[in-house]
Amino acid sequence: MWSGGQGSEKLREAWAAAEPSLAVSAFASPRETVAFLAAHHGEAGATAWRRAGHEEVRADLLRLCWLAGGGGWAPADDTLPASPLASLEAGGAGFVAGQGLWGAPGRAFLGAAPGNPVVRRAAADLVDALARGDREQPWLLSGPGFLARAIATTIAAKGVDAAQVFLPPEHRLNRVVLGHCAL
Repeated sequence: MWSGGQGSEKLREAWAAAEPSLAVSAFASPRETVAFLAAHHGEAGATAWRRAGHEEVRADLLRLCWLAGGGGWAPADDTLPASPLASLEAGGAGFVAGQGLWGAPGRAFLGAAPGNPVVRRAAADLVDALARGDREQPWLLSGPGFLARAIATTIAAKGVDAAQVFLPPEHRLNRVVLGHCAL
């Protein structure tokens, strides 16, 4: 499980206590973060980090790249466990996100199987966009609008069976995770 940027110790502790079978990972410094992005996405990954600007976009970049690298779960920096992840009942899903406003996939809690084409496309597209210097509103640049495009593009290219998308309604996801928590 990926859990957060710097200053997320309470969040990591909460997830480690709730899901003791999961290894909770984080980077200790911005330098370590840039090294990870460069190792997985070359100079474009490091450039994307520098150009991301907005912390929300940086968090999305890091979580998507981490998931693309090996799969797992990636809660947002303000998302806490409410019940065991197994109660989500996402059996066989390759990409998991809550269905938020207007039916778009939310980013409060993401999950992906290793090699899932949705998260691989999302990570690659976001790295490319940020490295180019694209500037959009965060909802479109790296958030729900972006995730909806990544899902639709993957389904169009590879088919719905390959994408393996599971988008539970937000009220169902909220039984498992609690978003927007002040820590």
